[in-house]
Amino acid sequence: MQNPKTYSVSKLKGLPILGFLPHVLKNPLGFVMDLSQRYGDIITLPILGQNIIQVNHPDIVRRIFIDNQKNYKKGKPYLRFQSAVGLGLLTSNGDKWKRDRQKIHPMFNREQISGYYFDIANSVSEKYKHRWLKLTENGKIQINITEEMAKITTEVILRSIFGNNISSEMVNSLYYSYDAIIEYLNNIRIFHNIDLRKLFCHPAYFRFKKELANIDEKIKYLSEQYRNAGNADKYNMLSLLIEAQKADPTNFSEKDIRDQTVSMVFAGF
Repeated sequence: MQNPKTYSVSKLKGLPILGFLPHVLKNPLGFVMDLSQRYGDIITLPILGQNIIQVNHPDIVRRIFIDNQKNYKKGKPYLRFQSAVGLGLLTSNGDKWKRDRQKIHPMFNREQISGYYFDIANSVSEKYKHRWLKLTENGKIQINITEEMAKITTEVILRSIFGNNISSEMVNSLYYSYDAIIEYLNNIRIFHNIDLRKLFCHPAYFRFKKELANIDEKIKYLSEQYRNAGNADKYNMLSLLIEAQKADPTNFSEKDIRDQTVSMVFAGF
């Protein structure tokens, strides 16, 4: 009989109350990578009174996400996204997540869509290359490369979700709306399910609602455009969801289509 595998477990102690919060705020990715290299398969550490578990061994990761995923639910941090995202794959749990995944997965045929997404990434990269060359026609200039790379990534995501033929103005509008919403939601750090800015009618809350309304308006417009014009751009996620709805109206409601497209952008943002 084969002996069961054993895994190393490390329990770390941090600062009183704060735990390892200063390390996380200083360099989140570097801190996580350092822990995985120094402490092994499973690590527990305190952050603001909460016991955080970091899993590093691929066998355990597979068990959590594939073999036994029904026993694991998305935690409180995801609650802050529900007010914007709704219940898409990013935020849903249990049977709803499983049903939605089963309905969405067949739409993404690798042979059909791989070339589509490659073309989008290539065209966006070329667009920014020509933009930078034009900016430097009269000599050297300074650009914020972090912001520029973020815009490239976001435009690829937006065109993959909503279609490669959406206008540059709409891309910019969606980019700034998503950026503002992400900034707003990221500031809900300790009380993930309590938005004090909403409770006290803070101006930031009303901007959050305004940007969210802008995204919803754009999705409604693009959905109507696709239905009315028979858009030839059929491999973006929005059009795939609409086609699945046409084939069987019980597949996705209008809210489902909205939630899934919005959440996919947030997942890649």
